[in-house]
Amino acid sequence: MELTIWHEILYICQVRPNKQKNIQRGIQKNKLLRYQSILDLYLEKKTEDIPDTVIWRKYIYPTFHISRRTLVTILGTPVNKELKEIKAVEDAQISLFPSDGTP
Repeated sequence: MELTIWHEILYICQVRPNKQKNIQRGIQKNKLLRYQSILDLYLEKKTEDIPDTVIWRKYIYPTFHISRRTLVTILGTPVNKELKEIKAVEDAQISLFPSDGTP
């Protein structure tokens, strides 16, 4: 009986770090998807003669409520590259439910 309890404790200790990594990866993915939608709006409105501050004031701030500094951070973030890295990690994980329909 005691051996079973230790096995359960050992299992829980092994699962928690992986669960925490998955949570952090999910948070990062959601942030990057939000960044992507902000970038899409920015690129849609950006022309050579319109400054970034005007785009931020007229279009981005009313929709996303972010500061100008955050916009600068988003513009410097390689969103597509980081999303591809997260997708590669997600694809490499073993799935409990195979998508090909095999039991």
